[in-house]
Amino acid sequence: MRGTMSEREFSSLTGKLAMAVRYEHHAEEVAELRRQVEEEQVIRAVAKAVSTAPPLTAEQIDRITAILHAHSAPTRKPAARKPTRKTGAKRNGK
Repeated sequence: MRGTMSEREFSSLTGKLAMAVRYEHHAEEVAELRRQVEEEQVIRAVAKAVSTAPPLTAEQIDRITAILHAHSAPTRKPAARKPTRKTGAKRNGK
């Protein structure tokens, strides 16, 4: 089981994603970077929740595991997101 990334690694990853989105890299590259960022965010949230929770019973661990398995999807390519901000005269219809 892997732990969370260091703050430096996470910052680097989010920076790569921002650059890929800004400079309109291939949709597959952006989707993969976005998946990596979202994965790390989930790992950090789970690690934080577990660190503050009392010790879990085997039944509780089984329930949590079942939830994670229920939300796992078969491997598929997520749809590429369109840029959310339009700039420049040509893009604004001028």
